[in-house]
Amino acid sequence: MKYLNLADGNRIPEMGFGCYNAFGDEMVKAVACAIGSGYAYIDSAEKYGNEDEVGKGISEAGAKREDLFLLSKAWPTSFGNLEDALVQTMKKLGTDYLDAYLLHWPGTKADVRLKAWEQMLRLQERGLVRTAGVSNFLPEQIEEIGREFGALPAIDELECHPSYQQREMQNWCRARKIQTIAYMLTSNKTCN
Repeated sequence: MKYLNLADGNRIPEMGFGCYNAFGDEMVKAVACAIGSGYAYIDSAEKYGNEDEVGKGISEAGAKREDLFLLSKAWPTSFGNLEDALVQTMKKLGTDYLDAYLLHWPGTKADVRLKAWEQMLRLQERGLVRTAGVSNFLPEQIEEIGREFGALPAIDELECHPSYQQREMQNWCRARKIQTIAYMLTSNKTCN
């Protein structure tokens, strides 16, 4: 497995297994199979509504926690109490920390977004989150985080694939040492 270095000193596997739009035994088996096939990075989200199944798949795979990179994302409706959302996610995934936790979508209110980021930094300081990041954020939304907190997120997960390369956004992130994580929409399914 190849790894990418993050600006915060952590590292992330180069390729991950996305857990969007599958449920029940299908998701449990898919996650267990992915880990059994060598995937070390599992990408989930509160919004997907399947973190219980993802957690069961992780458990069934029998991998050591330290050998996995678990990433999840909080939806804007959870920004008011990010710690509660994180605790629920960790419980469902069967872990006591996340390797990365992202604000899944910027939402519409800058003040709410910035308060959520402040909570994220506190969760990181407490060791519940190793890497703090964002998903689907635009440069101006990332810059407001930098202005307010003096540092930028280590990750921005965004739609990026051969039909939608977002080169300008990728270059913008690269220049600021923000690692982009690509996801792709296919057949009404997201692979992230």
